[in-house]
Amino acid sequence: MTTKQPLVDILNPAALSLLIDSGRTGYQRQGVCASGPMDSFAYEMANMLLGIPANSSVIEVCGEGFIMQALTPIKVCVTGANGRCNLNGEVIPMWRPFDLDANDVLQIELTGEGYRYYIGFNAQLDSQVAYGSYSTVMRERLGGIHGNGMPLTLGDRLQGTLTKPIENNFTSRQSLMLQQLQKSVYSSKSIRLIPGSQFDQFDRLAWHRLLSSKYRIEQHSNRMGIRLHGPSVSNRTFTMRSEGLTMGSVQVPADGQPIVLMADRQTLGGYPKIANVAMVDLPFLSQRPPGTSIMFAEIDLETSRNEWRLRQYMIKQIRASL
Repeated sequence: MTTKQPLVDILNPAALSLLIDSGRTGYQRQGVCASGPMDSFAYEMANMLLGIPANSSVIEVCGEGFIMQALTPIKVCVTGANGRCNLNGEVIPMWRPFDLDANDVLQIELTGEGYRYYIGFNAQLDSQVAYGSYSTVMRERLGGIHGNGMPLTLGDRLQGTLTKPIENNFTSRQSLMLQQLQKSVYSSKSIRLIPGSQFDQFDRLAWHRLLSSKYRIEQHSNRMGIRLHGPSVSNRTFTMRSEGLTMGSVQVPADGQPIVLMADRQTLGGYPKIANVAMVDLPFLSQRPPGTSIMFAEIDLETSRNEWRLRQYMIKQIRASL
């Protein structure tokens, strides 16, 4: 019989640390946002490398200086932004499961490009379920360890039920496959766009301006949306009925500054959507911090699908060899 027990104490939650799982599905028609991870690739890999269920809860950390202390022996895997894990002062590589003993202190530092990382455990974390998900949504006051949508804070104690992870001894072939996959996801690139629902209501100049201009990610971007600043996409204003929104939708409000909707987006929106970010590029976009600049490029739907299928095939190959 499995029992719930204390797992880790949060000594420093960094800028923002949230309990996240794969998200809420089937509830947008009730006004509940889907939530889930900003970087779905890093989230999926954290759980896969530990050999635990794909929808298990993890900690999504945004920012520098996260510190936690283990209260019991536990296995951990950290994925996402370029960083360095310090275990009691010794460097531990990311993207590999490793063991923590009771009282061990883990600190994570950002060392290069990237903004978010994911900490998976060989445990089912104890948090409040809302609409079938543990994901924390501050705006809607859902999820989190107290069920009120609050992020993790100094002194929070995570509890849960330990599960048995796979014994993972990486071969050189597995390591190479994983490195190639990471490179394909996170190498610097233009964010590729598929024409959106209201594409035909914009003129050719608007599309050309969007694809040829550099846009800076604004400081007030968040999990709800990435706000961009650059040349105005269009000075046309028109009204439309509100309709459902998907992650990666590129809205153009009246000021012409595009907004890319992300994991905690609202369920309905009335701004025209000139484009959608290709799903295969969303993990890369989610790792761009405020203040950095991005550019866009066009991709057709079939090419986008094929690249997504190829990535999933590579993930499947790594999973099969674990």
